[in-house]
Amino acid sequence: MKISINEIFSIGWHSGLIDFKNQSSDFSIEYKSITADSRKAVFGSIFFAFDGIQHPGKNYIPDALKNQISAVFVDQKYESELNEIEKNCNVPFFYSDNFKEMAAKTISLLYQNPSSRIKCIGITGTNGKTTIAWAIYSILKKLNKRPGYIGTIGIELPDESILTSLTTPPVDEMHRLLHLANLQHGDFMVTEASSHGLSQGRLAGISWDIVMFTNLTEDHRDYHKTMDDYYLAKKILFKNWADNYKNSNGAAIINTDDDYGNQLFKWLKTSYPELTTISVGKKSAMVKIISISPSWKGYHTQIEFNGNTYILRSKCIGSFNIYNLTMAFIGLVQLGFHSDEVLHHMENFTGAPGRMEMYHKINGGMILVDYAHTPDALKKSLETLKELQPEKLVVVFGCGGDRDREKRSQMGKIADENADFTILTNDNPRTEKPEMIIDQIKSGISKNNYKVIFDRRQAIEEAIYNLQSNEVLLIAGKGHEDYQILPEGKIKFSDSEVVRETICKI
Repeated sequence: MKISINEIFSIGWHSGLIDFKNQSSDFSIEYKSITADSRKAVFGSIFFAFDGIQHPGKNYIPDALKNQISAVFVDQKYESELNEIEKNCNVPFFYSDNFKEMAAKTISLLYQNPSSRIKCIGITGTNGKTTIAWAIYSILKKLNKRPGYIGTIGIELPDESILTSLTTPPVDEMHRLLHLANLQHGDFMVTEASSHGLSQGRLAGISWDIVMFTNLTEDHRDYHKTMDDYYLAKKILFKNWADNYKNSNGAAIINTDDDYGNQLFKWLKTSYPELTTISVGKKSAMVKIISISPSWKGYHTQIEFNGNTYILRSKCIGSFNIYNLTMAFIGLVQLGFHSDEVLHHMENFTGAPGRMEMYHKINGGMILVDYAHTPDALKKSLETLKELQPEKLVVVFGCGGDRDREKRSQMGKIADENADFTILTNDNPRTEKPEMIIDQIKSGISKNNYKVIFDRRQAIEEAIYNLQSNEVLLIAGKGHEDYQILPEGKIKFSDSEVVRETICKI
């Protein structure tokens, strides 16, 4: 593959010590791969020297150069420091004072602008991203399309599955995945847009068709210092969508029952009145959720949109899931799919792995595994299960170590107020002492309606053994995760697997 020097300069880069003035106008740089990871740099790679959280990008250039790479793109602020390294190699260096944005734009160009050749759907918010993304992805497959999915559950391309540890991969990987989807004749890519990914520019350079905002509640306060900082990170997705609007069927779909969602909706409508921005909610919204009827078998919902009334039936448990599925429904309709077809497939959608994943004990007790790991998510999950009027509601949960400590007592208080009984256990304590984490959760509990079992498997097993008919057990915090990070290291562990094994023993 090749990129001409003129293309590089036209984007906004300038060269370092190598003088290209005497080269012909069509002089090009040949490349075989693109990477921002010096460990993955090979012969013919173009290397982008992004700053890491702890180390500047310039530090990784010497390692990349050992592998006979084709070119280096780096932040202009390091230009003078890199002169000596440039003098001793025959590799062109290119600089920009707007590095992140220019790098994303260039990476996209090097992959032949893959997001322009596939419909891209991005979902952001604290809770609900995975359920919406997985619903859209699953229904697109039922509609005989070739979608991809990038998010918390992993990476699904039309012809392959890829393991990942990040909800939102790095920017070079994002464009590579879109390129692979192009090669595999993919027609849609559904992406969870995390606040970390947005603030770090991992989704830069992507042209979006549909973008969605679910809600904004307490989370990631170890990273975002204020809620406004957190909101501004989410807002990046909508600014990028608006600035690179490519599809007349495109839309921004926003839950305006959420205060930050309402703020985002007003900003978009004022700043970009010509673009399609759709509000969703029970209050005065363009898509109005009229009624929600819960049952142990699922939910029945009435929706009004564009003068039409739709009946959405779902096997997913949770009133909050009605918002998620309504947004997924509107997104698919906005993309041009017939509402009846979408509703038919939505009725058979059972949810994303680890999101209100339902199991039944032989004696009739209901068990749900859910990823709820924030105060808001735990509260919504417990309030939803109370709507089913169980004789007893039990919750098993803990909090992650080396993460936001403020939410621990809040989650203890929420369990205390909404569950009949709580079993406190380890989540992913990481390097913190489990006893300290549990004590901080306990500080929010005022009743004597709990017990502590540090071993998570033992906690789940005891809760299931004691569960009676017409009682409900919520196992919260880890959802789809198939591991547990303990002070002594990472082990294989799955809440769902433990539930299935325990039920089989009864």
